[in-house]
Amino acid sequence: MSSNPFVRLRDWIKHAKWWYLTTPNRALQEAYEAALKIREIEIEHFDGQPISPLNLPVGEVSSYFEVELKRLLKTIRMRMTEFRASRQILPLAPPPASANSSS
Repeated sequence: MSSNPFVRLRDWIKHAKWWYLTTPNRALQEAYEAALKIREIEIEHFDGQPISPLNLPVGEVSSYFEVELKRLLKTIRMRMTEFRASRQILPLAPPPASANSSS
């Protein structure tokens, strides 16, 4: 790594720009993966039924599934909020060429 502060600043800015521009896809992917984990738990432990207080066994196992469900749902909410916010700032797609040329 270069000791030149301008080179380090330029590299940092490049990385920050890359991170910012990949935020929508990254956030959406993380939300999707959390939803898949919930589905896996439902299939593996609840015979494909939704995780609900009625379907939960009693005791520590119940607490584990409740905590895990809350954690995954929080991840989904946070990542979807991040996705929506980033889409407000970043355009979905570049404007068509005809929109730029029409006056």
